[in-house]
Amino acid sequence: MFKHIDFLEKTKDFNEASQIWIYYAPSIFSETQIDLVNQNMDTFLSQWNAHKVSLDAVGMILYNQCIVLSVNNETAQASGCSVDASVRFIKELGMKIQIDFFRRDLFFTLENEKMNSIEINNIQHIFETNKDIEVMSPFYLNLKEFRNNITQKIPFSAYKRMVKI
Repeated sequence: MFKHIDFLEKTKDFNEASQIWIYYAPSIFSETQIDLVNQNMDTFLSQWNAHKVSLDAVGMILYNQCIVLSVNNETAQASGCSVDASVRFIKELGMKIQIDFFRRDLFFTLENEKMNSIEINNIQHIFETNKDIEVMSPFYLNLKEFRNNITQKIPFSAYKRMVKI
Protein backbone atom coordinates (compact mmCIF):
# COMPACT_ATOMS: atom_id res chain seq x y z
CA MET A 1 0.00 0.00 0.00
CA PHE A 2 1.43 3.35 -1.03
CA LYS A 3 0.93 6.25 1.32
CA HIS A 4 0.99 9.94 0.49
CA ILE A 5 4.60 10.03 1.74
CA ASP A 6 5.54 7.74 -1.16
CA PHE A 7 3.84 10.10 -3.60
CA LEU A 8 5.61 13.09 -2.06
CA GLU A 9 8.93 11.31 -2.54
CA LYS A 10 8.15 10.66 -6.22
CA THR A 11 7.24 14.32 -6.74
CA LYS A 12 9.95 15.87 -4.55
CA ASP A 13 11.55 17.59 -7.57
CA PHE A 14 8.23 18.94 -8.84
CA ASN A 15 7.50 22.63 -8.45
CA GLU A 16 5.07 23.32 -5.59
CA ALA A 17 2.69 24.98 -8.05
CA SER A 18 2.45 21.73 -10.04
CA GLN A 19 -1.01 20.52 -10.90
CA ILE A 20 -2.56 17.63 -8.99
CA TRP A 21 -5.73 15.58 -9.31
CA ILE A 22 -7.08 13.00 -6.92
CA TYR A 23 -9.76 10.45 -7.66
CA TYR A 24 -11.33 8.58 -4.77
CA ALA A 25 -12.86 5.12 -4.93
CA PRO A 26 -15.79 4.25 -2.65
CA SER A 27 -13.97 1.13 -1.44
CA ILE A 28 -10.52 -0.42 -1.28
CA PHE A 29 -9.18 -1.81 -4.55
CA SER A 30 -8.83 -5.56 -4.95
CA GLU A 31 -5.45 -6.96 -6.01
CA THR A 32 -6.81 -7.48 -9.52
CA GLN A 33 -8.01 -3.86 -9.66
CA ILE A 34 -4.63 -2.62 -8.41
CA ASP A 35 -2.86 -4.53 -11.17
CA LEU A 36 -5.24 -3.17 -13.83
CA VAL A 37 -4.95 0.40 -12.52
CA ASN A 38 -1.16 0.26 -12.49
CA GLN A 39 -0.94 -1.23 -15.99
CA ASN A 40 -3.38 1.27 -17.45
CA MET A 41 -1.86 4.21 -15.58
CA ASP A 42 1.66 3.38 -16.78
CA THR A 43 0.41 3.29 -20.37
CA PHE A 44 -1.54 6.52 -20.00
CA LEU A 45 1.30 8.43 -18.33
CA SER A 46 3.80 7.32 -20.97
CA GLN A 47 1.55 8.81 -23.69
CA TRP A 48 0.12 11.83 -21.84
CA ASN A 49 1.01 15.09 -23.55
CA ALA A 50 -0.05 18.69 -23.98
CA HIS A 51 0.18 20.09 -27.51
CA LYS A 52 2.47 17.21 -28.53
CA VAL A 53 4.84 17.85 -25.61
CA SER A 54 5.22 14.92 -23.21
CA LEU A 55 4.16 15.69 -19.67
CA ASP A 56 6.48 14.99 -16.75
CA ALA A 57 3.82 13.22 -14.71
CA VAL A 58 3.51 10.88 -11.78
CA GLY A 59 0.53 8.72 -10.94
CA MET A 60 0.02 6.42 -7.99
CA ILE A 61 -2.56 4.50 -6.08
CA LEU A 62 -2.67 5.78 -2.51
CA TYR A 63 -3.96 3.80 0.46
CA ASN A 64 -5.38 1.24 -2.00
CA GLN A 65 -8.37 3.53 -2.45
CA CYS A 66 -7.51 6.54 -4.57
CA ILE A 67 -5.55 7.54 -7.63
CA VAL A 68 -3.45 10.67 -7.62
CA LEU A 69 -1.89 12.30 -10.68
CA SER A 70 0.49 15.25 -10.81
CA VAL A 71 2.21 17.12 -13.62
CA ASN A 72 5.46 18.98 -13.06
CA ASN A 73 4.64 22.42 -14.42
CA GLU A 74 8.30 23.37 -14.83
CA THR A 75 8.65 21.14 -17.87
CA ALA A 76 5.19 21.51 -19.42
CA GLN A 77 1.72 22.34 -18.13
CA ALA A 78 -1.33 20.22 -18.67
CA SER A 79 -3.66 22.07 -21.03
CA GLY A 80 -7.42 21.84 -21.29
CA CYS A 81 -7.20 19.00 -23.80
CA SER A 82 -4.67 17.04 -21.74
CA VAL A 83 -6.76 17.50 -18.58
CA ASP A 84 -9.78 16.27 -20.54
CA ALA A 85 -7.70 13.26 -21.62
CA SER A 86 -6.89 12.43 -18.00
CA VAL A 87 -10.56 12.66 -16.98
CA ARG A 88 -11.47 10.41 -19.92
CA PHE A 89 -8.74 7.98 -18.81
CA ILE A 90 -10.11 7.85 -15.25
CA LYS A 91 -13.70 7.38 -16.50
CA GLU A 92 -12.64 4.54 -18.84
CA LEU A 93 -10.51 2.98 -16.12
CA GLY A 94 -13.45 3.13 -13.74
CA MET A 95 -15.61 1.30 -16.27
CA LYS A 96 -12.94 -1.40 -16.68
CA ILE A 97 -12.62 -2.04 -12.95
CA GLN A 98 -16.27 -1.23 -12.13
CA ILE A 99 -15.56 1.71 -9.81
CA ASP A 100 -17.11 5.16 -10.00
CA PHE A 101 -14.37 7.69 -9.24
CA PHE A 102 -16.80 10.59 -9.61
CA ARG A 103 -19.19 9.98 -6.73
CA ARG A 104 -20.00 13.21 -4.96
CA ASP A 105 -22.08 11.64 -2.21
CA LEU A 106 -19.00 10.55 -0.23
CA PHE A 107 -16.26 12.20 1.74
CA PHE A 108 -13.03 10.61 2.91
CA THR A 109 -11.08 10.53 6.13
CA LEU A 110 -7.56 9.30 6.74
CA GLU A 111 -7.05 7.68 10.12
CA ASN A 112 -4.18 5.42 11.16
CA GLU A 113 -2.96 5.07 7.56
CA LYS A 114 -6.42 3.91 6.43
CA MET A 115 -8.89 5.75 4.26
CA ASN A 116 -12.57 5.66 5.12
CA SER A 117 -15.39 6.60 2.81
CA ILE A 118 -18.44 8.08 4.51
CA GLU A 119 -21.74 9.19 3.02
CA ILE A 120 -21.83 12.98 2.84
CA ASN A 121 -25.26 13.15 4.47
CA ASN A 122 -23.57 11.87 7.68
CA ILE A 123 -21.03 14.68 7.87
CA GLN A 124 -22.85 16.68 10.56
CA HIS A 125 -23.18 13.62 12.79
CA ILE A 126 -19.53 12.65 12.24
CA PHE A 127 -18.46 16.21 13.08
CA GLU A 128 -20.57 16.30 16.23
CA THR A 129 -19.11 12.95 17.31
CA ASN A 130 -15.50 13.94 16.65
CA LYS A 131 -14.73 17.64 16.13
CA ASP A 132 -11.06 16.75 15.44
CA ILE A 133 -11.74 14.35 12.59
CA GLU A 134 -9.62 15.09 9.54
CA VAL A 135 -11.01 14.86 6.02
CA MET A 136 -9.29 14.63 2.66
CA SER A 137 -10.01 17.33 0.16
CA PRO A 138 -12.15 16.60 -2.89
CA PHE A 139 -9.58 18.63 -4.83
CA TYR A 140 -6.23 20.28 -4.26
CA LEU A 141 -5.20 23.53 -5.94
CA ASN A 142 -1.62 22.42 -6.43
CA LEU A 143 1.09 20.13 -5.10
CA LYS A 144 1.97 22.58 -2.31
CA GLU A 145 -1.55 22.37 -0.89
CA PHE A 146 -1.44 18.57 -1.04
CA ARG A 147 1.98 18.49 0.61
CA ASN A 148 0.91 20.80 3.43
CA ASN A 149 -2.72 19.78 3.92
CA ILE A 150 -3.45 16.24 2.81
CA THR A 151 -6.08 16.29 5.54
CA GLN A 152 -7.87 19.11 7.31
CA LYS A 153 -10.30 19.40 10.16
CA ILE A 154 -13.82 19.89 8.81
CA PRO A 155 -14.14 23.60 9.78
CA PHE A 156 -11.04 24.35 7.64
CA SER A 157 -11.94 22.10 4.74
CA ALA A 158 -14.02 22.30 1.59
CA TYR A 159 -16.83 20.72 3.63
CA LYS A 160 -17.13 23.51 6.21
CA ARG A 161 -20.32 24.88 4.66
CA MET A 162 -21.98 21.51 5.25
CA VAL A 163 -21.75 21.55 9.05
CA LYS A 164 -23.09 23.76 11.79
CA ILE A 165 -20.14 24.70 13.95
